[in-house]
Amino acid sequence: MPTAHIQAAKEDVAPVVLFFGDPIRSRNAATRYLHDVKEINTVRCAYGYTGYTDNNKRITIMTHGMGQPSLGIYAYELIKFYDVKVIVRAGTCGGYQPELNLLDLVIASEVITDSNWPKLHGLDNDVILKADEDIVNIAKEAADELGVNHHEGKILTSDVFYDQDPNEWKKYQKQGVLSVEMETFALYQLAQEHHIKAISIVSVSDSFVHHQEMTHEQRSQLTKMVQVGIKILEKYA
Repeated sequence: MPTAHIQAAKEDVAPVVLFFGDPIRSRNAATRYLHDVKEINTVRCAYGYTGYTDNNKRITIMTHGMGQPSLGIYAYELIKFYDVKVIVRAGTCGGYQPELNLLDLVIASEVITDSNWPKLHGLDNDVILKADEDIVNIAKEAADELGVNHHEGKILTSDVFYDQDPNEWKKYQKQGVLSVEMETFALYQLAQEHHIKAISIVSVSDSFVHHQEMTHEQRSQLTKMVQVGIKILEKYA
């Protein structure tokens, strides 16, 4: 049954989903890592694909767009109308800690936010949401198997990309927050509310400490991150 934002038939969506913000990254991942691929969504260029991994595990790759409101729409519809049970968000983040280098993978075992998302969903604004321990461990094992340098810990989901205060990030650095992105809190809140499993694995694309950033071409690939995401989903497929 199509929704307002997803045109796929229910049977075309797998119970496990690899979630990207960037539609080009979704397309590239489906082309490179899946076979017998079916394009299941093109609405608003939020490209979606279902196919099989090299280990013949059926997964869906779906685009969620930028920010919590956009991810919230797609995650809710996938969970509520397509019975998705596991979501792995694979994206990029800005590193807050000196030990984080470009292309390092951050496994978000916890997330906080500076947004009103908690208040709008009956939670305290300073609440910390946690990913299930089992999916965190599977993510770490997958990263280890693929030789990916990774860090596990707390991240920040922010509604602001261009902050008016250039030193605002240092407040979170002092709190031990590893990195910042714009979607994970909404994903974990919806996962908690609907009793599904979710994890964000995010590659460091920018460093607030080292003043480095990836190119657009590097951002659209992030090969190792995609491979980690697929390995996680194969455990549940």
